This record gives sequence, C-alpha cells and structure tokens, in this order.
Amino acid sequence: MSEVSNHIKFGELYLVPSRNGLSKPSKIRGEGIKFINMGEIFAYDQFVNTPTDRVPITEKECETSLLEQGDLLFARQSLVLSGAGKCSIFIRDDEDITFESHLIRVRLIKEKAYPLYYHYLFKSPYGRGLIYTITEQGAGQSGIRGSDLSTLKVPLPPLPEQKAIAHILGTLDDKIELNRQMNQTLEAMAQALFKSWFVDFDPVLDNALASNQEIPDELQAMAEKRALVPNSKKLITKSPELAALFPSSFVFNETLGKWIPEGWEVKKLQELVKVKYGKDHKKLEEGDIPCFGSGGIMRYVEKALFENESVLIPRKGTLDNVMYVNKPFWSVDTMFYTEMNQKDFVKYFFYVVNKLNFSEMNEGSAVPSMTTAQLNAMDILLPTSKILSEFEALISKYFSKKEGNNFQSETLTQLRDRLLLELISGRLRVQNFN
Repeated sequence: MSEVSNHIKFGELYLVPSRNGLSKPSKIRGEGIKFINMGEIFAYDQFVNTPTDRVPITEKECETSLLEQGDLLFARQSLVLSGAGKCSIFIRDDEDITFESHLIRVRLIKEKAYPLYYHYLFKSPYGRGLIYTITEQGAGQSGIRGSDLSTLKVPLPPLPEQKAIAHILGTLDDKIELNRQMNQTLEAMAQALFKSWFVDFDPVLDNALASNQEIPDELQAMAEKRALVPNSKKLITKSPELAALFPSSFVFNETLGKWIPEGWEVKKLQELVKVKYGKDHKKLEEGDIPCFGSGGIMRYVEKALFENESVLIPRKGTLDNVMYVNKPFWSVDTMFYTEMNQKDFVKYFFYVVNKLNFSEMNEGSAVPSMTTAQLNAMDILLPTSKILSEFEALISKYFSKKEGNNFQSETLTQLRDRLLLELISGRLRVQNFN
C-alpha cells in the first residue's frame, strides 16, 4: 500500500494556539479543581476521570486553561530523552480540570484532525522520531518548545481514515486495559484471602465463636465483627472440611508479642527461605529470559540465574517493590532472589513480605539499602502445612488467570505496536473506511 502523501504543519491543525499550563506551587495544592501534573502524563496515556492533585484557580485562568475533550497534552520537559514530548490525550472528566506549566496543550480542529489519531501518531515510533527532531538536551534534562511542535510536518489522511485507524488501535488498547482491570480485581481477591486467613484470622475466630471458646481480650473487637457476618458467608458454612483445618483457639506468642492461632509456629526467615544475591547482567547477551531490577524487567538476556518460583526483594533503591516470579529469570545485583525451604510456601511468603515496610528498615545513607542479615532475622508466622497447601491451591487459580491475561495483553500489545507503526506511517492503509 502507498504511504500517506499529504503532510501538513501540525500548527495548521490547531483550533487555538498551543498553550502552556498553570504554575501552582505545592504549598497551595490540595483544594480546588483537578490539576494534571507531569507525573500523571507519564503514568497515563489517556485521561478518563483520572485521580489528580487539586489547585485553586481564578476565573480568568478558567477561561483559558481548562481542558476539553480531545485536548492533547505534551510533556515540555523530562529527565530522560524518551520522556520529552510524551503525548497523552484528555478524554473526559466529571469535573473541571486544568494542567500544569510543564505541559503543552494542543486543541485540534476536529473537522480536519481526529485527536485520538494524532495521539497514536505521537505515541508511535514514527511520531517519536518527529519529536526527537525538536528535542533539546542540556542541564540534565530534555525538552521541547510549543513553537517547534507546531512546525512538525505530520501526515493528514482523510478524516474517516483517521477515525478508522484510531478505532482499530483503540479497540486493542481497550482489551489491554480490560485485562489490566481484571488483574487488579484478581489481585485484590488474593490479598483479601490472605488478610482474612493470616492477618484477621477469620476462620479461627469463626471456629472459636461456633464452639464457645474463650477469645482473648485483644481479639474481642475482631470477634464482635465476625459475629455480625452471616453464617452463609463464613468458611465454616461454605467449606466445613476446609474450616476444620483451622484451630478454634489462640495462644500468646512471646516473640511476636501477640495472640496467634494455636498450633501455628513462628520461625526466622532464614529457616524457611534462602536469600541469595542477584548478579551483574552487563556481560550477558540479549535473549528471551527476563532480567529484573528493583523497578521490574530491565531487559531480556540469554540465560537464567534461577529457574523456579521465587520472590524478588530489592536490595538497593526502591525497597518496597517486591515481586513474584514463576518462570526462569535473571536478577541483577541490586536485588535479592529467594529459594524456598518449605513446600507450598512461595505465594504465602510473597504476601507476607508484601505487607512489610522495608523502607523503615533502610540501612543506606544516600541510597536506600537492605541486608541479608536484616531479612534472615525476620520473624515469620507459619501456619500448618495443610493450611498452606490449601492456600496455595486457591491462590494459584488467581495467579493462573492473571498469567493468562498478561500473556494475552503482551500479544495484543505486540500486535498494536506493529499496526501502530504501519498504519501511522501509511505503509498499511485502511480500506473501505467510509
């Protein structure tokens, strides 16, 4: 298919001149109308009732600086080259909303230019290439000017074709977003199950109430809440065999300084888990094995450091970004990875460490850091092996569904990105778009 031959200066598609946002110091933020910051631009491609900061604004500022449906927002500055000129689109909000001074607002003539199409254009490698031609670097950051943005020559396919392209790409994005929301729900369900069994001890309290066992004073408030829960919603009714695995009484544990279910133990982390150091990745060739740093996947490498399920714990940097991995991986030297000594323990351990505040254990000065000694000395509440086995079986269903959604989203993302480049560049044209 032939490429789009009709190009036009981007500024010729503006309904009004581009505009920088409002400068609002942090000390006055917190009340007023919604206010999109730089952080939201990098976190969201599209804004639909997105949670934001709030600022007070004047009537005059309202006249010039509120957002309308289809407005494009470009990042004027970024600490990294790839962030300069990052484009997001405002779809809608139930409230008035404005934007900060480090952002450029572009409002297009919708009879000529479909905003969502141009959002995808500047999201594509083709559009990013255009942005790079106007990006200036210096003083530790990169940036673009609104005056230069307006001079960029952009393709101008027929409006129906713009809408057709945006629809195709948007449909894929909608499915990817739906998968993300489904995974959020699945994760919330998994966390709720962990909290119910191992933090609030709901099945133990239910058993104690049903058998008229004495409940410690410290747990009376929790017991009173459980007494109000309909029996039909309790494990003792829904699954009596499973509920029978839980005790019906508590014992006071001196190590933790609190009441725990009878028959459960408290052990040092080092008795349950081997904490191991990650290794440098720089000499590894490219491959298909994920390489994890404290922020997540950094790259893909030729071989694995460990091939079994593991919980990754940051050693330096962002200490609270604990990760669960269930496929071969490489972990860099700013991460710990773990090897389980206990059967059916890895997912339980993941949620145990996820609720800890590692930032409070920081032993670093300039760079937050964690030591093996700190981790190994932690006291871990250990339920019985049968309860751990049941938790593993239940929670694995949530993890399996999340994996399936992630795999589908990865496939859809690859398809979207290929189509994005081909459609936006004009090498692939949409037929019969009228």
